[in-house]
Amino acid sequence: MKKTGILPYAAGVVMAVFFGLSFLVTQQGLAEIPPMVLMSFRFALAAVFMTILRAFGVIHISYKNKPVMGVIALSVFYPGISFFFETISLQYVSSSQAGILVSIMPIFVTLFGIVILKEKPMRIQVFFIILSVTGVLVTVVFARSSGNEGTFFGILLMLVSVLGGSVNNVLSRKYSKYFSSVEITYTMICLGAVIFTCISFIQGIFERDVWRAYLIPFGSAKMMFVVVELSIGTSAVAFFCMNYMLSKLKAVNAAVFINLATVISIAAGVLIVKEHLYWYQIVGGCLIILSVWGTNYFENRVKNLKEKEGA
Repeated sequence: MKKTGILPYAAGVVMAVFFGLSFLVTQQGLAEIPPMVLMSFRFALAAVFMTILRAFGVIHISYKNKPVMGVIALSVFYPGISFFFETISLQYVSSSQAGILVSIMPIFVTLFGIVILKEKPMRIQVFFIILSVTGVLVTVVFARSSGNEGTFFGILLMLVSVLGGSVNNVLSRKYSKYFSSVEITYTMICLGAVIFTCISFIQGIFERDVWRAYLIPFGSAKMMFVVVELSIGTSAVAFFCMNYMLSKLKAVNAAVFINLATVISIAAGVLIVKEHLYWYQIVGGCLIILSVWGTNYFENRVKNLKEKEGA
């Protein structure tokens, strides 16, 4: 049996760092840039960046004799549906709470993985997934009792976003048999650019203010940093890391890395914008980190035992 190696896990950590910071960075951008315009910039610049790499032969893209509709479908769910609802929700919930809500993704991914991919998690992995969700519940329940829960509307939007991301996680693993990580990433980014640019232009036409919103980032170094970080870092680099990880790990193993983004988003909120760190966020974060370790540790342990038995 071929060993997975450390690279998929390293990719998962890199993805978690960028995604964890993205909630805070997106909120900073939304303070001045309309939501759909910000997403249009994010994916359009990322698409241009990857197209330049493709033109110079740094990356290779080929759709010949491959199920293109499948990779388009996963791109509609993520970034299309998922990022649309996530961006809107960040106007109503804090960056730390957004990260916490994203942490319930492993539950949906596990269910979709069982139905779509026929992947059955081990009992011990189910335990650690439940532990992860417990960490989420601790933070949400105690936040509500402390009057820090955000609006119901924002939470509802974030849950729809999580559903979209969960479907993508499973479909990305399914179609990784046909497409490379770079090809899936490129398709997701280009389709995201088309979706959000069309939405922003239609919205701008109705509001009779198409061009002004697109000029905002060029008048501020801070907004330019937001756009570049979201497009190159969170979109191009993080998407590639996510798709590479999903091509090498089971959906249930890969999904728990999303929970690392929760811890990072909380830490970013505390250290950068001085959000208050509550005791229940610390407890929840510890449970989440433990779940990430446990889910992957026991998966690798079983693999190693099978390799020894087969040797």
